[in-house]
Amino acid sequence: MLFIFALLTTTDALLRGILAETVFSLVHMSVTVRLGRHEELETLIELQSAAILQSRNPAYDAKQRQLVAQHQAAVRRSSLDEIILVAEHNGQLVGFSSLLNHRPRIAALYVHPQWWHQKIGSTLLKAVEDLARRRHCKQVDVISSLAAATFYQQWGYCKLRNQSISTRSRQRIPCELLRKNLIPMTRLATMQCRAGAIAAWLRFTTAGTIVAWIILMAFLILLLG
Repeated sequence: MLFIFALLTTTDALLRGILAETVFSLVHMSVTVRLGRHEELETLIELQSAAILQSRNPAYDAKQRQLVAQHQAAVRRSSLDEIILVAEHNGQLVGFSSLLNHRPRIAALYVHPQWWHQKIGSTLLKAVEDLARRRHCKQVDVISSLAAATFYQQWGYCKLRNQSISTRSRQRIPCELLRKNLIPMTRLATMQCRAGAIAAWLRFTTAGTIVAWIILMAFLILLLG
């Protein structure tokens, strides 16, 4: 497998110049985001699999997570058309994201479970969006797992429709297709995205479920009282 970081050598050099020294300061740590290298592929696949398999989000059961991990490993090994960005802390790979070279779509965003809740996912998302802007993309899509959809919506992505991926065993795993405008949105579009993010939070989080029940009970009390 070869990573194709750009279609032209000059473009590749430009990307490396832009990303080589991109450093994001986080709480108690610093993470460097740079272009991935071919020899890091298997390490990235191990990281990706750990992130998928150790997720405890109820959106998928253990069998579905295993199928997704196998599917995504095959995608990484066979893809010749993605620009991969890695997050590195003290020489250790802690996460990665990728952008398709032929279309404005985020192909991956994973953080190792040991580094969850350190804002590394947000850092990688910002980096891949900045890359898309430098490639003159006006918007970017992502096919998100149900577990990660709320994360993307918190960063301005709007759900377009329900989607699914087909594994090698021909089982379909439900996902969502989301999109973000990389240029300023109208006020109405912004309000629609925020409404979608709130709805997703109410649907997929424990706190959201509790709040939804409280709202429902309050409505019923008012209705029946």
